[in-house]
Amino acid sequence: MSVLSVREIFRDRGGSSGGVSRINVSRQFQVWTSTAADDFLTILASYPGPGPSLLPALYDLHPNSPAGGPAITCRNASGRQNAGGVDWLFTYDYSSEPIDRDMMDRELYPNPIMRPARCSGGAGRYAAIPKMWIYLTTRQLGPDDAAYTGATPDRTGCGITTSAGEPYDSLPEIDDSRWSLHFSKNYDAQKMPSWLFSWDPDTVNSKTVQMLGRTFGPRTLKLAQPKFSDVQRENGVDFRTIDFDIDYDALGHTYKVADRGFSVNVSGTVKKILLGDGTYPTVPQLLNGSGGLLAGTGNTAANVPDTALAYIREGAVYPEQDFKLLPINESYIVPTFSAKGGV
Repeated sequence: MSVLSVREIFRDRGGSSGGVSRINVSRQFQVWTSTAADDFLTILASYPGPGPSLLPALYDLHPNSPAGGPAITCRNASGRQNAGGVDWLFTYDYSSEPIDRDMMDRELYPNPIMRPARCSGGAGRYAAIPKMWIYLTTRQLGPDDAAYTGATPDRTGCGITTSAGEPYDSLPEIDDSRWSLHFSKNYDAQKMPSWLFSWDPDTVNSKTVQMLGRTFGPRTLKLAQPKFSDVQRENGVDFRTIDFDIDYDALGHTYKVADRGFSVNVSGTVKKILLGDGTYPTVPQLLNGSGGLLAGTGNTAANVPDTALAYIREGAVYPEQDFKLLPINESYIVPTFSAKGGV
């Protein structure tokens, strides 16, 4: 059983246009098969065939689709067997309307496990302590330093202290936003990825990551809210869909707090801070990053600490892993359309 020949019929063709994104046209082909037992599926299976007598395939370009204009591609095929039994009339419908991504994925990747990960994202809002309150002043932090100096003023040009020059005790919450990416990927229902369950649900990247055409430094990305679906079946394949978020923080997913307290470390011994007037402080005092008082702190002659030298202590909060195991760099291959048709 086979297709013997294909010939395009250059008559009784139709079309319509409702604008650039709504151009619809059709083409007709006469198809001869070797026996009357050859059916619609036999003819579809003839693509691709030898020589120029190829029938169009789904998403093939129309031969007259304008270069640089809307891509008018094949969207549907229908066939009807004529009375003779060995010849068929096939009609192919073309359209310039946008192609549905889900439908295209199913055509290009019949096996759902082979489909590339889907990625979307945006900025999410949450209540947070302002970064400038944590740091005392807004500054650019290096990715690997343990403590930071060289503070710059806040957005108004003032140090983040009370009018008397003391750091605030309480940290108010404000609305904050953070970039977040959402990924979705199908996996074999019986072979889930190794990182699932073996990683902490809140894990940060241990190494630099290349993603979406950008470079993300260590500890700036955090895995969040991984989930997986019930078993699904498509084209005989059992799979689960895993969804997860990647949260981005340019300053790193670490804790950062001002180095301050009520005690100092003197030659390995922790002692309560005694101010110059012989009293103990009632508010935390800024420290110098080495366990001693920051210059100007506790001096009754100059009771305003030099916040430009304030130290910020930074430490790890989340476990770290190499994000190369995550499906965050899978390329979606956009098909290259070509014009085919029998002659």
